[in-house]
Amino acid sequence: MSSEGQTVALRDAGELLGVSLTQLKQRIEDGRLPEAVKDGNGSFVIDRAQLGAIAQREGWVIDLRDEGAPASAEFSEMLDRLLGLGQQLIEETSARQVAESSLARATEDLIAARREVHDLESIIEELDVENMRLGNDLADATEQMLVSDAIAKERIETIVDLQTTMESSQRGHQINLEHHRRTEHDLRDRVEKAQASMGWWSRRRFLKSS
Repeated sequence: MSSEGQTVALRDAGELLGVSLTQLKQRIEDGRLPEAVKDGNGSFVIDRAQLGAIAQREGWVIDLRDEGAPASAEFSEMLDRLLGLGQQLIEETSARQVAESSLARATEDLIAARREVHDLESIIEELDVENMRLGNDLADATEQMLVSDAIAKERIETIVDLQTTMESSQRGHQINLEHHRRTEHDLRDRVEKAQASMGWWSRRRFLKSS
């Protein structure tokens, strides 16, 4: 690999920075990698001395040790920290996904609960309307029943009055009948007595004339 102070090819820079060649090319196209310049052959190269600044800006871990050299303690520590952060990021991402899934389910449950509440409110409104209608019907029926009771009471009173009048009339007729009977009986008795006091000839003439 090229020594420090020289330019490195884009592919070698990707290996040192721990990213793919495609990522570097994409950043060049986006104008986010001004350190990449073209050499005399028209290929992109990066000054090796600028790799550290690029890695710090992008948050990448850079390996600038010579090929075959053992990793430095600083690099190993950075690598361990990076791996730990990566694992933490994975765990946090997984936890966030679980939380988002729980939130989505809770949101769906909330929407379903609100829909049920809306349906229940509609049912309650319908029941209120029906209850009001039944109340009005009951009030009308009660009023009609009171009117019917009043009419029935008047008719019963009329019937009682008629019965009283009839009974009084019957008693009057009965009294008159008894009076007429007694009068008739008295008249017959008087006639019989009168006939008995007549002579034979006078009684005969009376019978022919009656």
